[in-house]
Amino acid sequence: MKNLLLIVVCIVFVGCSSKELSREKALELIVQSKKYPQVYDKDIFAGDPEHAEKASKTNLEKLGYITFNRQRKFLDDRPYIEFTPKAKPFFLETPKSDQENQVQKIKISDVVLGEVTGVKMLNENKSAVVEYTIKYINITPFVELYPGKFTQTDTIKAYFSLFDDGWRIENKPGSEFM
Repeated sequence: MKNLLLIVVCIVFVGCSSKELSREKALELIVQSKKYPQVYDKDIFAGDPEHAEKASKTNLEKLGYITFNRQRKFLDDRPYIEFTPKAKPFFLETPKSDQENQVQKIKISDVVLGEVTGVKMLNENKSAVVEYTIKYINITPFVELYPGKFTQTDTIKAYFSLFDDGWRIENKPGSEFM
C-alpha cells in the first residue's frame, strides 16, 4: 500500500513539474539575459568625408542638429560634421579615444521587448526555440543617417536549453536547434 501511495505521489509530482518552457518564463529569461529595454546607438564619424556626404543628404542640418565645415582645407584637422547644442541631448558616453578621432556615439532609439509570439519545443522538451518581437521607440532625428525599419516590429529568435536547475538561454546555439 505504501509503495502504491509513493508511486502516485511521484507521478503527481512529475506531472506537475512540467519541463515545457512557458511564454511567461521565456519572456522573463529574455528580459534578464538581453537586458531590455536597450538603447540603439550608432557612431557618427565627424572627421570622415564619406560620412559627411551621407549626412548632407539628410534634414539634420536644416533641423539644426549639425553643421558642416564646407571650407575645410587639406591639412585642416576640424571635423567635417559639427554638432549644435540641439544635438547634445542625443549624445551617449563616447570613449576618449573615439572622441580624439572625431567619433561621437549617438542615440538612435530605445529598443523594448514586445511579446513572445511562439515557443517551439525540441529534443524531447530539452531545448526550445522562442520567437519574440522588439519595438523601436523614442526615435531620434539621427535615425535619418541609418534608414531602416524603425516604425515596425522585428522578430527575433532565442534558443533555450533545459538544465537541472531550469531553463537557460544559449548564447551560441548548437546543432540541436537546427
